[in-house]
Amino acid sequence: MTRLIEAISWNGLDVELILFGIWPARRPEANPHLAAQPVPNSLRTYAMEDLDDHLPSRDCFEYDLVFEAVPDDLESTVTAWLQAAIAAGAEIAWFAFEGSFHFEHVLTPDVASHVYAIADSTGVHLGLDDDMRNSTNWVLELTATRERTAF
Repeated sequence: MTRLIEAISWNGLDVELILFGIWPARRPEANPHLAAQPVPNSLRTYAMEDLDDHLPSRDCFEYDLVFEAVPDDLESTVTAWLQAAIAAGAEIAWFAFEGSFHFEHVLTPDVASHVYAIADSTGVHLGLDDDMRNSTNWVLELTATRERTAF
């Protein structure tokens, strides 16, 4: 079993794909609505509170996509949901392992191996392969994406 599969099925009951997205600051309205195929069995959404203002003038949201099993085409699933986030106005969106998020470490090299897909205005970039996520090229991809977003 790959580290990715272990990480997304960590609880032994189901599979959780955890999507994070950063939007320009919004009025106090509902979390941005996302929809893509395949539809998960459950979708939980959370507004992440940036109490120390690491992402000034931006809002961050987490979407937990819960499936009974690993989607048949994980690459297409991850790509579709990232594209949905960008289409809904996110400046940047990414999938990462449970417990990897912290405002001080958004897409920094020390969490690169925990991020398995990312998207911004340039498109979707995938790190579904364990070797890819542990490579210098993946760190450079995340760093470049972070720099394009200017935070």
